[in-house]
Amino acid sequence: MTMEAGCTGNTDCRKNAICKTVMYNTECECESGFYDFPPFTTAENQGCLGECNDVGETDQCKGNTQCELTTQGYGKCVCPAETFGPPECLDDCESNVQCSYRGDCQNGECVCFPGYEGKYCEDDCESNVQCSYRGDCQNGECVCFPGYEGKYCEVIETTTTTTERPGINLALLLGASVLPLLLLVPAGLVSALTSG
Repeated sequence: MTMEAGCTGNTDCRKNAICKTVMYNTECECESGFYDFPPFTTAENQGCLGECNDVGETDQCKGNTQCELTTQGYGKCVCPAETFGPPECLDDCESNVQCSYRGDCQNGECVCFPGYEGKYCEDDCESNVQCSYRGDCQNGECVCFPGYEGKYCEVIETTTTTTERPGINLALLLGASVLPLLLLVPAGLVSALTSG
């Protein structure tokens, strides 16, 4: 039997790949710990650029990471969604983005700025102080007392209905109808006095 040549030496193979004899053929194979991702990347053409090639949970990745196909066409070990810090993937954050820009990410944990709390600093209040003493802080949000509104109960409500204040509304209505009459009387009086 004759040997078919896929490669004649390691220089025929790309990055992290070596030329091996398999049965009666020679072909480029990935070195230990490196992976190609056919048909996207192969040892012969692009090399073995990946950390893994078994998408999802795999023993090719260390710790709690999972294999994910990158846009470049090779496998990369990454933390599952909402976890950070490969390979353990036990951290809550890797930057202030995960802390809602309301705290600093320190050693994989959000340290919230004053006035914010929660795992990701997502809560707006921790006591009634942040609710301007015009509401109760419940589950990280201000629940305003009647007559107040706004994220921190900082706005006094200005809208009232006729059923809430009928006396004031009646006075406004009467005042609006009497005012034009009061303005006509002095004009008529001035006119009568000057004419004669």
